[in-house]
Amino acid sequence: MSYDLHSLYKKFRIHPDPDMFTALFVVSLVALALGVYNNYQIRNGIVSPNNIVNGQKVLPIKNLVKNIKPDSPKLGDPKAKVTMVAFEDFQCPFCRKFHDETFDRIKKEYIDTGKVLYIHQDLAFLGLESNTSAEAANCAKDQGRFWEYRNLLYENQSVAHNAGNFKSENLKEFARKSGLDMVQFNQCFDSQKYKNLVSEARTFANSYGISSTPTFVINGVMVKGAKSFDSFEIIINSELNK
Repeated sequence: MSYDLHSLYKKFRIHPDPDMFTALFVVSLVALALGVYNNYQIRNGIVSPNNIVNGQKVLPIKNLVKNIKPDSPKLGDPKAKVTMVAFEDFQCPFCRKFHDETFDRIKKEYIDTGKVLYIHQDLAFLGLESNTSAEAANCAKDQGRFWEYRNLLYENQSVAHNAGNFKSENLKEFARKSGLDMVQFNQCFDSQKYKNLVSEARTFANSYGISSTPTFVINGVMVKGAKSFDSFEIIINSELNK
């Protein structure tokens, strides 16, 4: 391809062809117009930046929040101007990085002050222990202790995936440390009450083009990865100032 372009350039330089230049100019204008229109569609939620994922059409990201299950774990004022949805896998090392380095500051400066509503969404995709830990966290949610349980999961995360840190015995020990009613927790966890919910949550995330963790959706703006607090601050403040 580079050789062909070079030959074409030499041809134009030696034997300029006005019609050819006109055609290239028109093609460039069309490409520019299509790019601008595509960006407009993305910004307005008409299409997603990656509108085909695993052969499936991706839903508009602007509709994500209103389709989240009402009983999803939340922190903050439901009437906050900014909604921050976090897709997490408890085995994901970058989720732990966000939890350890950034989450507390976002909570202190934005969630606790009523500026941001923070919503957790499961995206368990790293194997069996991703699923079981998500199921256990949902059982903790039943007793109003999701966030305490989430903290223990990240504190006890293994460097290797599915290495036994989130085996059943350990998940039950985390429940005991969280002060949960163990009879209720064991009944919930052993019956796999939330197995289907965790699977459905993964499908839900994928339907919006979200397939990795952590991924955040802040008022319809998708942010991938464990960014610094400063990066989130810019986006959140921008939404607050609108």
